Amino acid sequence: MVSTGTPFLSLDTENLAVRDSLGEPAWMKDAIIYPITPFNFVQEGKLEDIANRLPELKTLGVNTLLLQPIFHSHTLDQGYDIIDYSKINPELGNKKSLKSLIAKPKHWT
Repeated sequence: MVSTGTPFLSLDTENLAVRDSLGEPAWMKDAIIYPITPFNFVQEGKLEDIANRLPELKTLGVNTLLLQPIFHSHTLDQGYDIIDYSKINPELGNKKSLKSLIAKPKHWT
């Protein structure tokens, strides 16, 4: 996951550390980014449900997810009213479910 304020999840786990000549992450040059608003993407809005749909996204050529918003909030404006950037919105899951979502692409063959 890249820390840019908004969580990006690169599904190309082999090239995450590679940098170009300017020091920028190389994966960003070829990124096909698919934005996911969890409450709209899957019926329950859970991170584990998103993880289950990753193979479907991979067949579309998607190699990077933009998860928005996933942090703890009052959910007054679809989750953009962040209360705590260190906690996952409990309606979506928890840190364990986020770690599971992050780890899932590593197991693809």
